[in-house]
Amino acid sequence: MLVGSRQRIATLTQELDPPINGISLKRVNSSKCLGVEIDEFLTWDAHIVSKKVSSGIGVIKKMKPVVPTSNLISVYQSIVEQYLDYCSVVWNDISDQLTDKLLISQNHAARGITGANYPGMGY
Repeated sequence: MLVGSRQRIATLTQELDPPINGISLKRVNSSKCLGVEIDEFLTWDAHIVSKKVSSGIGVIKKMKPVVPTSNLISVYQSIVEQYLDYCSVVWNDISDQLTDKLLISQNHAARGITGANYPGMGY
């Protein structure tokens, strides 16, 4: 994986696939290391916006009619919150767009737990 700005990586005209011990390396756009998804631009987009978070929120919404709120909070803490908090110190300085995506995920989870409606919807 090459790490750099979008402009720098876009200006590379040749493929950089150096062989090591006769084995060709394959270039990737992102890689997972100790559970943290790192992309070539260090934007943290792949790590923060995760299918695991969305599927966990879906589980909470499906459980809502049959499980008490206290248990839904435990489910949130065990299957959603861990992905939102893990290594947050590393990706603390994220873009406003990713901050919004993170807040939207947390809001979806909160609505799934509490059953609250979207503001201004009136139903």
